[in-house]
Amino acid sequence: MEQSASFEIKAELFPVNSSAGTPVKAVFHEDHVITIYDDENQKIADLDYDALKITDKIGSVPREISLPDLGLLVVESTQQTDYWLSKNGKYDKTSSMEKSRGFIIGASIGVPAFLYGFFAYLVPVIAIAFADIVPDSAVELASSRTMSIMDSQVLDKSDISDAEQALLLKEMHAVIDQLTLTTSSFNIQFRKSEFMGANAFALPNGTIVFTDEFIELVESDIDMIVAVLLHEIGHVEHKHSMRLIAETLSTAIAVDFFLGDLGALVEFFAGVTNTVAQNQFSQELEWEADEFALGQLTRLGKEKDDFAKAMERLSRESEGSIALEKYLSSHPNMKERIMNARNKLEGNEEQEKPDN
Repeated sequence: MEQSASFEIKAELFPVNSSAGTPVKAVFHEDHVITIYDDENQKIADLDYDALKITDKIGSVPREISLPDLGLLVVESTQQTDYWLSKNGKYDKTSSMEKSRGFIIGASIGVPAFLYGFFAYLVPVIAIAFADIVPDSAVELASSRTMSIMDSQVLDKSDISDAEQALLLKEMHAVIDQLTLTTSSFNIQFRKSEFMGANAFALPNGTIVFTDEFIELVESDIDMIVAVLLHEIGHVEHKHSMRLIAETLSTAIAVDFFLGDLGALVEFFAGVTNTVAQNQFSQELEWEADEFALGQLTRLGKEKDDFAKAMERLSRESEGSIALEKYLSSHPNMKERIMNARNKLEGNEEQEKPDN
């Protein structure tokens, strides 16, 4: 397209420090000077092209032109105005890339690859770093709030007698006292839960909860209880809850950045408690907690088979239980976990954790 003589176009002027637009007329001259007239055809200003700041052309989105000391001029993106604004057809980089087949193909491959790498590899690294720097006060706040909500919604007071609770706590704390841990203290509690069924979970501050249903499932067998206790301690020691929260936060921020979705951040803050409460760790984190438990059982001179037996009972119990099936569905395959414990019991260390 060849540059024609001067032409005029209706536009809208947003004065400096004002969000209200004013209809104006813009005359684009062949010598690359733009003249602005008000709605009474009174000249407002003559401005040289080099004094203007012009937004890149993106599809048919209206063009924005920053006018020195005047404000922002918004004009339609037409072939004529785009040609003038690009200074005789030398289109900006964004517009050129939009029309480049190579760029489009490259972006179609590169963007998904980048996003996959970001979420699959960079986010977990960020999460680990985040978990190590979270103040103790924040960990305590998240844990106490979660416990409070769970007590009001899905947990009830334990029916286990005070005497049995005291005996179990004495045995479990005796085991904890033999371990070298970074967590200063553990608060073991018992709750009844029809919703959660036979279960145990850990909160970031070292609170570990066993349900009555779990104690009944293992018939109060202290060896199996200790094996599961060590698994939950593994979650706390490796800061899995805080890593999970960090991954959720990083993902929400990334979605906000890439898609401009502010709602993602709102959903994150609303869902942090549920994330911790559900304790639905990834397969990798569950496997890491298993390895911690099996390693500690060896150091304590206890049977690794106790962990395998506890997993077998949980697996059988989950059959027909919607709540347990939902809980266990987010964990590594139970058969693989049981096989891993049994292999190590037999001295076979070749079992590898499954791919996520």
